[in-house]
Amino acid sequence: MKRILFLVLTISILIVGCAKANDPTETEENSVLTEVTRVSLNGFGVGLDVGDEYIAVAEDNAGISLIDKETYERYWYTQMYTPSDGSVTNLGRNRRIHLLEDQDMLFFTEELGADNIRVASIENPDTLVFKSSVTGGTFAIKQIQIDPYVDPNSTEYINYIARGFYCNANTINILGWDSISWSLHGASSIKQYIFPTDVNGADMNDEIVAAACGQRGVFISDTESGDILAEINTPDEAYSVKIAGDYLYVADNRSGFRAYNISDLSNVQELFTYNTTGYARTISSDDNYAVVSSTSGGIYLFDISDPENISYVEKVDPGYCNKVQVNDGKIYVITKEGELIVYEY
Repeated sequence: MKRILFLVLTISILIVGCAKANDPTETEENSVLTEVTRVSLNGFGVGLDVGDEYIAVAEDNAGISLIDKETYERYWYTQMYTPSDGSVTNLGRNRRIHLLEDQDMLFFTEELGADNIRVASIENPDTLVFKSSVTGGTFAIKQIQIDPYVDPNSTEYINYIARGFYCNANTINILGWDSISWSLHGASSIKQYIFPTDVNGADMNDEIVAAACGQRGVFISDTESGDILAEINTPDEAYSVKIAGDYLYVADNRSGFRAYNISDLSNVQELFTYNTTGYARTISSDDNYAVVSSTSGGIYLFDISDPENISYVEKVDPGYCNKVQVNDGKIYVITKEGELIVYEY
């Protein structure tokens, strides 16, 4: 009898083991990602933005790269030219970066001496040409984003053709690009959102501002008044957030990927969690997929086409992943090993 029970138990364990091995969350047999290309960089990939024509990469002490999305031809800059006086400036510690292709401009941070937000023209990709900068109140910027301002408010943002923000200490600071003076205006002349602790990353729309605030989780504020409307206590440290309509996606360090329904800010609902290996630091999404970079754990792909029923799709391990971005059916990853890797799905 004992022998029969032992055999039954052994068979049960084998069946359970086989079932787990065939679970799509444990294997990549149903892979939807295909590697397209790898582009070698000269430094660590620490900042990333993908536009319609180019991929922009900040490479810390090795300068900046601009990569053609079609041909993957790479333009590498270690200096910036200033037409007004003919001077040439060496680039150093470039950490955050954002494209504004409608105006042929590149925004990036420079943490060398006094920290700056620099604006350069990429009209001629052979030369990076200085246009403007913001200095002061810009120490240790965690994120920068500026986009076309398609519906200008003539009283509040007169002459602005682009508007965005950067995260600095415990604030999210609004930036505006003035088409008349051809200059960048910072928070002191526009608007600032203040939070109880440092902001690692942010996202915003016309109604709300979401701030990833480390161990305090995520704060959500009213875009107009700046009043804090909700606080989401995530289990670990919130590093990156993405607003998608009534939903919020969070990269929460050691607790991985988390998704919330934020349609009612007085009663935020957690919908999905997935504990990634490594440290979930950045997140990007489109209508169908969310992708998380998890440092040494690689990148994780999730199906969010039905946000109320999110599912894990697969994991890819391209090396130590610093940043990830979804754009036009492709996933762009920059690594600590000095590569830009492109996948399509």
